[in-house]
Amino acid sequence: MMDWGLCVSAFYQRAGSDQRIGPVHIALYFALLHEAGKTGLNLLLPVRENLMALAKIRSTATYHKVLRELHLYGYIEYRPNFRKGLTRIILVDLL
Repeated sequence: MMDWGLCVSAFYQRAGSDQRIGPVHIALYFALLHEAGKTGLNLLLPVRENLMALAKIRSTATYHKVLRELHLYGYIEYRPNFRKGLTRIILVDLL
């Protein structure tokens, strides 16, 4: 089981010095943390509409772009799948 308080602190510490991270990245990452907190697992089977609503993202293009960037920057593992319910997101241990 992950310690979500430590995850938040580790994210802020790392993202604070990462010039590539903006408000939308932070919002989506915290939406992911919120959803992961419901199950206590770092593996998510995301529901796009829920994450977009939590992060206040209106465009699916922005949502996918930010997920790809969080993956490229090493904050998550993003395994997209075009079949509904098969996309996987893993929160990387930032500690």
